[in-house]
Amino acid sequence: MTKQLAAISVLMMLVTSFGEPLPETKPKALSSIRVIPIHPQRQNPVSLDELFAKGERIVLNFVSANCQHSLAQLESIKAAFQNKDLNAQKGKNSSVFAIVFVGKKLTEIKNFLKNKTLPTLVLWDRSGDLAQSLKIKVTPTVAVLSKDYRLVRSYEGFSPNDSKAYREFFERLMKAVIQGTSLPPLPTQFSIGGDSGCGPSG
Repeated sequence: MTKQLAAISVLMMLVTSFGEPLPETKPKALSSIRVIPIHPQRQNPVSLDELFAKGERIVLNFVSANCQHSLAQLESIKAAFQNKDLNAQKGKNSSVFAIVFVGKKLTEIKNFLKNKTLPTLVLWDRSGDLAQSLKIKVTPTVAVLSKDYRLVRSYEGFSPNDSKAYREFFERLMKAVIQGTSLPPLPTQFSIGGDSGCGPSG
C-alpha cells in the first residue's frame, strides 16, 4: 500500500511539473497570407482578404514558369475566356479567378509572361505560403475556395494533347463556380499521372 501511494505521489509531481499541455500549432490563416499582384501591373504585397473581399467562390490556378504543362493549360484557359457566354456570366457574379505563379525567381515569371496577354489577375506566391497551405503538389493545379477560404475542390494536372477538351472542361468549371452549382469532376483523361503535371517548382 505504501509503495502504491509513493507511485501515485511521483505521478502527481510529474503532472504538476509539466503543467498545461502546449497548444497545437495552427497553420497560417489563408486570409492573412500575402501575395504579390504582377499583372496587369506590379503592386505591393496584399492579403487575400484585400484582393477577394467581394468574392463568393474563388478559383486559384497554380502554375510554374518552368512547366510546359502550365503553359499549355494557360493557353486553353485563355481560349475559354474568349467564350462570350462565359464572360457575360462572369460579369454578373463576384466570383474571382486568378493565376498564381509559384517559384522564387521573378525574372523567370516575367520571361514567361513576355508577349503573353492573360485575361485575368496574375499573382506571385513568393513566400510559397499559399501553395503550402493548400497543399499544392503539382503544377498546374486549379483550387476552388469558398468565401471563407475553405478548399472546396482541387484539380491537378493537364493533358497537353487534349487542349480543346480541357478548354471545354474549364468552361464548365467556371460556369459552375459563377452559378453556384455543383462542380464538375476532373475528366479521366486529365487525371494526374504520366506527364500531365510538374512539381511545384516546375
